[in-house]
Amino acid sequence: MLLGLTSPQLCLFTIQAALLYLLVTWRRKNLNRFPGPLLAALTPAWRVYHAYYNRHKVMELELHEKYGPIVRTAPNVLSFSDPEVIRDVYLKSFHKAS
Repeated sequence: MLLGLTSPQLCLFTIQAALLYLLVTWRRKNLNRFPGPLLAALTPAWRVYHAYYNRHKVMELELHEKYGPIVRTAPNVLSFSDPEVIRDVYLKSFHKAS
């Protein structure tokens, strides 16, 4: 017994902690307003998988065709296909902070 929990209780606690972590990660930095694959919003594993098989650039192009000029490719990573939208995103973020 770890922490006075039985194996099923410990397993349930671990699953709940993992789900809470994924929810917090998904909501992080208010990036959830940008479109992209759900798995990419939850974990960087999606991006690592495509980079490992050397498909990350092709996949990003396909995502931009599907979702538009701004795509969330990891919990804290955005991909831009148009330089103008970079300025719009960062200037809006900057003005909110001041």
